[in-house]
Amino acid sequence: MSPTPPKLTLTLLAGVSLLLAACVNRPPDRVEELLGQALRSAESHHEFDNEAEAVVLADAVYAVDPRFPGLLDLRDELDPDARSTMKRSWLGMNRKHRPEVQRPVWAQVALWLPDRVLDLMDVVSFDVHFGFGAYADVHVTRAMQVAGGMRTTGGIGLHDHRSLGLKSQAEAGLTAIAAGAHSYGGGLVGTSGALAASSSTAGLHRPSDPLYQSFRDYWAVGASATAGILGAELEFHPAQLVDFFGGWVGLDLLRDDFRHTRSLRLDIVDRQLVTELWRVGDSSQALAAYHSAKQRGELAYAPAPPPEPEPAAAVEDEVVTEDESPTQAEFPAAPAPE
Repeated sequence: MSPTPPKLTLTLLAGVSLLLAACVNRPPDRVEELLGQALRSAESHHEFDNEAEAVVLADAVYAVDPRFPGLLDLRDELDPDARSTMKRSWLGMNRKHRPEVQRPVWAQVALWLPDRVLDLMDVVSFDVHFGFGAYADVHVTRAMQVAGGMRTTGGIGLHDHRSLGLKSQAEAGLTAIAAGAHSYGGGLVGTSGALAASSSTAGLHRPSDPLYQSFRDYWAVGASATAGILGAELEFHPAQLVDFFGGWVGLDLLRDDFRHTRSLRLDIVDRQLVTELWRVGDSSQALAAYHSAKQRGELAYAPAPPPEPEPAAAVEDEVVTEDESPTQAEFPAAPAPE
């Protein structure tokens, strides 16, 4: 038997590593570090009146530790309207977390047609990629899908998030209907800037999963395949089609029109922090380990455990004689009021 080609070996090892990542939880000290970084970034955004950005980061912290030092004070100061806008949605990444912005009437009129063109471009995404692996995926939403294999690829196309440019991804797993074991890591670089995400799922795929909230469309219908060194992907997005028709009658169902919204001012580090904390918040094992370590006082931000009570000193009965009773000199009189 001929030896396994080196490139195929690397591909298989990458896939196995991705699968094993599903079983690895963030240690409590790493979770605490992520919480601290996210809270500091939220406070910085709040200081510069970027309320929506502060809400996104603060909510990610809240999902893991609602009592993290300084979090409640910050949340009390944040704009309630911004907090409402940034809530997760069952539409997942389709519904954009874009804050409202007041533009002049002339700007709204000028942006109406470009918004309709962009809404139409959102309906279909495609990709041609090169890499190594064997992978196939057919889905009518992620609630009805068959997918399996391993691949590490890089490609070019029109991707989700209105990103015309490059996409890299590495994934491995086996999924049937709505459940399976699947690990994914990917990134986009294109007309929408840079965006990255990673996820490990063991069990049901849900719209609330971090991957579908931030990177992939849970409700898409499509297919993808990689064979050897070449592959392609094509998806149709029903939610985006509804948004396209709604735009013609003045409705912006997915909050992605430029005429009255703006993009979030989150850099790639902020986005990675949010994604990592979402993953921790969705992992009962990681949460339990973090809160257990906090209760034991093992973390820097955790309160010290209460001291153990000292045993009460034994008191012997004794008789106080008249000569031993306290004198006035030992208990001086209180000063007279002025």
